[in-house]
Amino acid sequence: MGEKVEINIFSRTPLISDLHETITSIINALGFSKFQIYVTIDAPAELPLDTELARLKKAGINYGEASDARFTMSLESGEVISKSYLYKATEYLKLNSAGFVSPEYTIKRAAFRPILAVINNASLPLDATKAPVIDRAKLNNESISPLAATIKDTCVASQEIPTSLDRYLRSKAKSVSLSGPFLTKSHLEQISKPSSKPSRRNNLKQSIKALCGRSKVLRKAFACNDTDCDRSKELPDSHYEKNTIYISNQMRNELESIASIKYAIKGYDAMKYANLTPFLTKNYRKLFNNYLAISGHFSHENYDYIMVLPWLISGGIDLFAINYLKTVAKLHPDYNILVFLTNGFHRSFTKDELNLPENIDFVNLPEILGKNISDNSMEQIVHSSINIFSPKYLHIIASKVGYNVVIKSGDTFRKDGVNILFSSYNYLLGPHHEYMGYSVEELPKAYRLGDIVTTDNEKSKSIWTNQYGFREEDVLVHNQLFDNIPTVTPSSKDGIKILWAAHIRPEKNPQILPEIANALKDDHVEIDCYGLFTKDNWKTEENPLDTAAISNLHYKGPYNDFFKDINLADYDLFLYTSHADGTPNVILEAALAGLPIVSSDIGGIAEATAMKATLVKDTYSATDFVSAIRSVLAHHDESKKNAEKLRNELLTAHSEETFKKQTESMLRSK
Repeated sequence: MGEKVEINIFSRTPLISDLHETITSIINALGFSKFQIYVTIDAPAELPLDTELARLKKAGINYGEASDARFTMSLESGEVISKSYLYKATEYLKLNSAGFVSPEYTIKRAAFRPILAVINNASLPLDATKAPVIDRAKLNNESISPLAATIKDTCVASQEIPTSLDRYLRSKAKSVSLSGPFLTKSHLEQISKPSSKPSRRNNLKQSIKALCGRSKVLRKAFACNDTDCDRSKELPDSHYEKNTIYISNQMRNELESIASIKYAIKGYDAMKYANLTPFLTKNYRKLFNNYLAISGHFSHENYDYIMVLPWLISGGIDLFAINYLKTVAKLHPDYNILVFLTNGFHRSFTKDELNLPENIDFVNLPEILGKNISDNSMEQIVHSSINIFSPKYLHIIASKVGYNVVIKSGDTFRKDGVNILFSSYNYLLGPHHEYMGYSVEELPKAYRLGDIVTTDNEKSKSIWTNQYGFREEDVLVHNQLFDNIPTVTPSSKDGIKILWAAHIRPEKNPQILPEIANALKDDHVEIDCYGLFTKDNWKTEENPLDTAAISNLHYKGPYNDFFKDINLADYDLFLYTSHADGTPNVILEAALAGLPIVSSDIGGIAEATAMKATLVKDTYSATDFVSAIRSVLAHHDESKKNAEKLRNELLTAHSEETFKKQTESMLRSK
C-alpha cells in the first residue's frame, strides 16, 4: 500500500458548488492513486454532504481522519489543485529538508470582480500560502523551514472572498469600494426633493452618505464633505507588460486540468498581477442621477414579484419569461409585478407590444440610463429596489446583473423573507468543448442562495447535478407554453423546400448552410432561412447567408411570430444546425406545425422530440446533415406520420393548463 495522505477541506461559505469543485479536483488528481487518501470536511451544518461522500467512496477515497498519515494537505472549499501537485510535493518532501511545501502559483479570481490575480507563493510567509502539504514527521521534529518551498509548475485556483490577508496581498492597490448601506425609500424621497433650507439640506447630505458609504471619492463627487482625496489613475500598458507571467508547457497542462473543473479560471496565456490594477473612479456623479431617473418608473408602493432578465426579444428564454409573467399575474391578480431589463445590446419589446397586464411595470435600465450604464450601477439599483419593496419572489433569468446581486446579498434577502427563483436553459461550448455561459459560470455561484431552478431540459439538470453538486429536487424541468397553435395544411408545389430559422449568430451555425445547400442542388432542394441578423455578432459584420451566393439558399429576413410571419405550408422539412442549446422554441414550434425535423443532437432536443426527429451528432459536418435530410426525404410518408404523432403529444405537454401547474409548483417550492 502507498503513503497515507490526509486532506482537510474547510468551508468558509456554505456553497455546495464550491465543495463539489474541490472534491472533483481531488478525485481527478488522486482517485485510485498510489496513495491511501483520507478526506475530512469541516463545513456548515446545513450543507448536504451525502452526494459528495458517495462520490469520494466511488473513487476509492476514504472519509475521515488518518492519525498515522505522514502527509497532510489543507484546502478551502472552492479551491482546485493542479493534477500533479501532490505527487511532486510528497517526492520533494522525501528528498529535501523542507517540511512544508506549496504550489508555485495561486490563481485567484477576486470575489464579484472579473479579475484574475496570480501570486507566486515563494515570496509569501507560511500562513499566507494556499494548499500547503506538510510532512508530519519533519514537523514533529521542528525542522520546518521558515518559508514554504514551492513546487515548480503546479498551482491552486480559487475564488477569493476579501479578508485581511487579501488586503495584505493587494496592499499596493489604490482601490475605492462602494461600501456601506444601499438607499432606502426614504432616502430616495429626500434626494428627489432638494431644498435650500438647512434641515432639508442636512437630510439630503445624510441620504448621499447612505448612497456613498465610506467612499471618499463618491462623497466628494456629491459635495458631501470637503475632504480631499487622491483619485486613482490608470496604470500604463508598460506596467502590465512588466508584470506578465510567462508559463511553461507543463504549467499550461496543469492549468488545463483545473480549468476543466473551475471554468472561471481562464486567460492563462497572459496572466497579470491583478492586485496592482486600480479600481478606477470615474463618473460617480452619474450614480446619483440614476436613482432619480428610475424612481419615476415605479407605479406602486410595493411589489410582490420582481423579475430580472437581460432583455425581452423574440427568443426562447424571452418567451418563458413572458409566460411566467402572464401566468403569475393570472394566478395572483392582486400581485404587483416589476421587471428589470439589464442589457441594452438589443432593443427589447415594450410592455404594450407584449400585451402584458396592467399590474406589471417595466424598468429597462439601459434604455432609461443609457447603454453605457455599468453593471455595478445597475446592481446597486436592483439591490436597493429589493430592499425597498421586499418582494415575496425574486426571479433571475439569465441576467449577470441579477446573479451578482444574489451572490452578494442573497442571504440578506432570504432573512427578509424573499423567495429566490432562477431560470436557466442552455450553455455554450468553448473552443475545447468546455461548458461556458451563465448557466455554468454564474448560476452555480448563486445556487445555494435560491429556492429553486427551472429549466426546459434534462440535459442541463444532469450537468448541474453531476458536475456542480445541485440537488435533484431543487431543479424543475418545465415545458414551454404554446397556445392558439394553428393547423398547417401543406400546399402543392414543385420541388422540395426546407425551412431554417434561428438568430443569425455563430453558435446557431448558419455558416454551414451554404455547403449543405450546394450539396443538395441536384436534389432540387431549396433552403429558405429566417432570423434576425445583427452585425455585432460577426467579425466581418456581414451576414453569411447574404454573401454565400448559392442559388438554392435564400435569406428571408427576421421574423417575430413563427406561425404568422412564415408560410409554413410551403415547407417539407425543418432544419436546425446549432452547436449548443437547451430546448429551442423553434424546434417545438416546427414540431407543432407538423414538419419533419432534422436537427443537431444537442441540449434537450432529443428529449423534446421523443425520438421522432432525425438528429445529427457532429454539428460541424455538412455531410452528416445532408445525409440526414436525404434520409427524411426518401422516407417522407413515414417522417410525416412521426411528425403528426409528435405534434399531438406536444399539444398536451405544452398547454396552458400544464404551464399553470408548473408555475404553481415553482411558487410553492419553499
